[in-house]
Amino acid sequence: MLRNRPARPRPVREGRPVTVVRLRRSLLAAIPVPLWLLLTYILFAPLLRNLSGPLPGGADSILYSWYFKEIQVSLWNGHNPFFTTAMNAPTGLNIMWNTAIILPAFLMTPITAAFGATTSVGLLMITAPLAAAGICYWVLYKLTGHLGGSAVGATLYGFGPFYNGQQGHVHLTLGAALLPLILYFGYQLVNPETRSWRQVGWRLGVVVGVTMLISEEIVAIAGLVALVSIVALALRYRREVRARLPFVARCVGWAAGVAVCICGPALAYQFLGPLVMTEGIHSSLSLDLLSTVRPSASMLFSTSADIAANRRFVTGGVENTGYLGILLILVAVIAVVVLVRAGRRRVAFWLGSSAALALALSLGTTVRVNGTQTWIPMPWLIFCRLPVVDTLVPARFSVATILFVSALLAFAVATVARADLGPRGHRVRFGGAVLVVVALAACWPAPGSKDQVVVATPAFFASRAVDTVTPGAVVLALPQSSSANGAAAVMKWQIDADLRFSIIGGYSFFSRDGTPHYDAQVPAYATTLEAVGNSGVAPTPADIAAARQSLLDGVGDYVIVTDQVSHQESVLAVLPEIAGCTPERVSDVFLCRVVR
Repeated sequence: MLRNRPARPRPVREGRPVTVVRLRRSLLAAIPVPLWLLLTYILFAPLLRNLSGPLPGGADSILYSWYFKEIQVSLWNGHNPFFTTAMNAPTGLNIMWNTAIILPAFLMTPITAAFGATTSVGLLMITAPLAAAGICYWVLYKLTGHLGGSAVGATLYGFGPFYNGQQGHVHLTLGAALLPLILYFGYQLVNPETRSWRQVGWRLGVVVGVTMLISEEIVAIAGLVALVSIVALALRYRREVRARLPFVARCVGWAAGVAVCICGPALAYQFLGPLVMTEGIHSSLSLDLLSTVRPSASMLFSTSADIAANRRFVTGGVENTGYLGILLILVAVIAVVVLVRAGRRRVAFWLGSSAALALALSLGTTVRVNGTQTWIPMPWLIFCRLPVVDTLVPARFSVATILFVSALLAFAVATVARADLGPRGHRVRFGGAVLVVVALAACWPAPGSKDQVVVATPAFFASRAVDTVTPGAVVLALPQSSSANGAAAVMKWQIDADLRFSIIGGYSFFSRDGTPHYDAQVPAYATTLEAVGNSGVAPTPADIAAARQSLLDGVGDYVIVTDQVSHQESVLAVLPEIAGCTPERVSDVFLCRVVR
């Protein structure tokens, strides 16, 4: 369906040593690296100054740190890293049903043990866009043979709106770093000049298997986009389908076998182990049509009107990662025209149609315009009820859109650079370069990390005072909250205590009889104590009796009352009746050991 067109050979000056030529080419290839480092600093300046400080991503960043610490502790102690009761005690949770980014967490265990989980996650957040740009650079160069075009596309992909908006979702940014490799092997899959189906198949299988251990969501997005892209190609070039189909089938089968060998054990535990989910959480977060041309607050050149408009969108400005800008959309259209006029119709159709289909999927089931839902159906309407696929967040298909647009730019720049444009060629190239630079500049990120949650950890949890708690004990730490930030704060205290104890509650993806929930199911005594702490109103005798009975029938070895409880004295007054203990001041908290 697609055919390679060899790059025009460049004349080699006689007498120039091969080493000098290679050195010169290596220096030219490294030109975009300083820009990438600058963009990394712009995105992560506060984090670079303090790797152990607050991470971008709100409560989710603490959740990643908790997973990293839990996996490190499990491996260090020879426990099962796929299941834990350290959170949501005593039920626990199946790690594989959560965004635990298993493979990076395994690889980072030495750094987690030496410098802390927050440092490990922070390092991965910083390196993810650099890795994405670097891998995309290599892939686009393999496809186009042109350094300049590859640098343009790689910069847009690694530091464009998707990575800018999702910098706190490290499972997405790390997984998406490998997406260009899936694009590359997908290109080889449908390229008639590719002869070795085993070679393409096992390489694709390795990439897919590794990505599955980082982000199953990215693999699902890639798979669905690949499906609609191949269908579009098959419809356009249907006469070639029969000849190519056996090769594609063998490649896909070989890739699936290799991928299963890599991620099969982890997936088997996910679907056959404890606390299996019978359904997923469905998301309606989809892009607004205007979000493609109205930048969010994460973009440098967004105005107050743009930011206000983003708040009307379903994504609320938080996951508006589909911004392209009018100028970049125009450049993409021009790129398609350039490729068509240069005789690269197949590449133009593949990349252009794939970008359009990915954008259509990101718009959800029906189009929304400026926050108003229309009844114009979109392709997601076909897939939104399919098992597994129905749990995807439509807005995140924007990662595929920006990848295809990046590839379009790379091919177009390479084509224009090699074309014979006559006496006005220099002017055309200069004008095109200015247009591309301005279009990319419109996607320049706003400085600083986004959505950081600052958690004040009581000294008790970060000092030897926590040794008064028996290792492995179940602890109710107050204030206890069902909100994501409130639950994550307690998890941060637990991380600082090296997961010495298990906690009641937490923030993750929990199973209740196979039904998924973000908030943990806490016992009655925890709910009663939290209500007293919030209101200062003493519970009724019936409430006290019910709370006491839930403690006797359930779990709980300690209650820790921090100074962050609004009505601390009220909680301390009722604790003896509920927990049967007298609170004692230890460091900067009150510790109560439950008496049954």
